[in-house]
Amino acid sequence: SSPSLRFPAVQALRRLRARLRQRQRPRRDPAREIQQARERILAGPSKPTLEQRLAAIPPATHTPIAPKPILIDFDKHTPADLVRIFTPKFDGTLKRLDVFETLELDDLNSDRVRNLRRLIEQLTRIKRCLADVCNVIKYEEWRKWELGCKEIGDISFKGLRKNKARIVQALSAVYVNGYFDAVRFYENK
Repeated sequence: SSPSLRFPAVQALRRLRARLRQRQRPRRDPAREIQQARERILAGPSKPTLEQRLAAIPPATHTPIAPKPILIDFDKHTPADLVRIFTPKFDGTLKRLDVFETLELDDLNSDRVRNLRRLIEQLTRIKRCLADVCNVIKYEEWRKWELGCKEIGDISFKGLRKNKARIVQALSAVYVNGYFDAVRFYENK
């Protein structure tokens, strides 16, 4: 077989392959593509917006889990631990509350202002108290003080159990929230 005979067969094969490719590939119609682009623009975004997606979410059927209150076990935490855990929280709280000192408070309820000032004083005293408490290392020493009247810093403990509960309440609120809701703190008493 001569090379000239094979050449037309190869050309015929290439033409056949090209025709098959054209049939598989849809023909480009520039006018149709322009029309489709216009329709897409007029229809708006194909993906739903964030607002649409949020609106489509069904309401929650479960109740969110409330955070558990912080329980301070003096058997497990030394006073030095408490100072290390909570002093930065008190610093942040007192800085936030200092802002109230610079505000005009004439239009606020005077009881609320008084409560806020009492809270700031109490927090400041507890903060000073914490620094002194780190000298009390053993739980047994706390237990001894429950029987009598002792003083740490400016806080007098008469029956330490009652005062300890108030301090724990304050520490827990600072720990959980990172700040005090001053008005609620005093209205709930």
